[in-house]
Amino acid sequence: MFIAGLILTAIAGAMQYKQAQEQARAQEQIAREQKKQQELNKRISDVKAARERAKLVREQRIKRAQMVAQGEALGGAGGSAMAGGTGSLTTRTAGELGFSQVTQDTGTRIFASNQRISGLNVDISNAQAQSALWGAVGGIGSGMFNAGGGWQTVGKKMGS
Repeated sequence: MFIAGLILTAIAGAMQYKQAQEQARAQEQIAREQKKQQELNKRISDVKAARERAKLVREQRIKRAQMVAQGEALGGAGGSAMAGGTGSLTTRTAGELGFSQVTQDTGTRIFASNQRISGLNVDISNAQAQSALWGAVGGIGSGMFNAGGGWQTVGKKMGS
């Protein structure tokens, strides 16, 4: 009975460890897939931001050309009103481009944070696997201790 219990404890410990390793591998794969998705989302954000910047510049050029055309048609080309209007338009466009850049930079920082989280999830998986291993080792030791008489045997040896 002693041997059978010890063998059963060892098999259970080995299987527990094996399952913990499979769990860790699966979680690592999930982390890799999440990382890929985050990279794809970042690419999409980068393309959208570049497109938005190009759109703002294009709109600014169109508005400026319209202002110049209207100014010339009304005989105000080169006047202070024209200069002020085009200057204001340029300032507004620069502000919108700055906002677009801040948004993109923030997205980049969020992406980096998500990457760190993925790495930490892998660390957690590895720690869980190691914990399961040492739990199994402890179970084997406990089984051997109990099979050898446990605390009663210790008490007998201490009393002699």
